[in-house]
Amino acid sequence: MSKAPKKPDEMTGLNRADCCAECRDGFCVISMNEFCHHPYKASHPTATPEIVARVIEARKIIKHQAIERE
Repeated sequence: MSKAPKKPDEMTGLNRADCCAECRDGFCVISMNEFCHHPYKASHPTATPEIVARVIEARKIIKHQAIERE
């Protein structure tokens, strides 16, 4: 079984339904700007390579949570 990805502290609270605990109206932890880039809540048409990397990291965290529930 693969080792769980280390969840950065800034991604605390992230799951399939909820944004990171530090996200708030007008600021997304994943995109580091005002646009939500939650992997299951938002589209990513204008994402920079840095944002795409953070979205991929967030997807891995959420995927691992699903594996842990099985």
